[in-house]
Amino acid sequence: MEGARTAARPDHLSTAETRALDNLLERSSLSEQELEQYVQFVESEAGQWYMSVMNGTLLTAVDVAAEATAAELVTAMPQLVGDLR
Repeated sequence: MEGARTAARPDHLSTAETRALDNLLERSSLSEQELEQYVQFVESEAGQWYMSVMNGTLLTAVDVAAEATAAELVTAMPQLVGDLR
């Protein structure tokens, strides 16, 4: 049976993505057994729900940060344009 470090790598990744994932897994402080348990969890119904919620939350946080940055840029732009004149 292949270990979790290999099993955790999806087949559809590009060569660069595969290398990045391999590097991450090599530097992981998790044992082979802990990685296998993690992979089993992520592949479970509960794990899929958890990952979906976490991904949605991350996207919401990024969206909020982007909107706040855009609002600050709109406020700062007239000042920048004025400074360039």
